[in-house]
Amino acid sequence: MRTSATGTAEGFTLVELLVVLVIIGLVSAAVVVGMPDPRGALRGEALRFAARADAARERAMMDNRPVALVLKEGGYGFEWRTGGEWRPVSERPFIEQRWSEGTRAAMEGGESRITFDSTGFAEPARLRLVRGKEEAQVEVTDGGRVHVLR
Repeated sequence: MRTSATGTAEGFTLVELLVVLVIIGLVSAAVVVGMPDPRGALRGEALRFAARADAARERAMMDNRPVALVLKEGGYGFEWRTGGEWRPVSERPFIEQRWSEGTRAAMEGGESRITFDSTGFAEPARLRLVRGKEEAQVEVTDGGRVHVLR
């Protein structure tokens, strides 16, 4: 604010106001660009999936019965073989999980099930997760090992 020769206030000039607005705009843009995605990184989602798949493998070996990881519309769940048929698992950490909003998943070959036998072995499989321009892949080897590739 400027003071005139008579001592009265003249206010801010248009240039001063524009400079302040530009600074506020730049700071706001930096904050928005720096904010993380509220859904988390796709790699994090792939790591959580891989950890649950590995837990299913271990459970199959501990219980000495097959455990299947089943891809479903918008998520995945687990089943185990009991009394000659597959039944959903309803205990943690094997309860049904939903993918984050915008995440799509598909297994190569169109399969929708990874089955770990009582020795922990599984048919090789590769799951591809996509969200926008991000992509991650989870691989299950024939030995049942689960790895996040990218």
